Amino acid sequence: MSTGMGQIQIHEELPQMIACCTVLPLLVFIERDDIDLFRAITSGADLDAIYEYGKHYEAFNENVKDTIMRLRRNMHADDQPEFTDAECKAYMHDLCMAIYGTPEGHPEYYEARDRLGGFYSPSFDSRVYKQLAF
Repeated sequence: MSTGMGQIQIHEELPQMIACCTVLPLLVFIERDDIDLFRAITSGADLDAIYEYGKHYEAFNENVKDTIMRLRRNMHADDQPEFTDAECKAYMHDLCMAIYGTPEGHPEYYEARDRLGGFYSPSFDSRVYKQLAF
């Protein structure tokens, strides 16, 4: 797999794509079904709740696994690797840390973004996810 500028840009955009296409739809249902859980997620108090809620849905699991596979630069697109529950949970924890975490005085916030493949897109505004109202 090429590691040219286009490939690097795609890897940096993957967390933003999964946030828009996977996290946001889940939040709609979480807000409807469990407002307290919704508030815990959007306040950053429970960084694992998105994964725990979403892991019961096949599309969610496929999106997370596909994203992890694409971030692993040494894999080919036609490989069908297996991912553990712990790997998927860790990825989603990092994504939620990047979305709902606080950067000031929290090195784990930057560590999570680095593990996401350098997720520092200036076009991604996490405030949108923190201030959601449906």
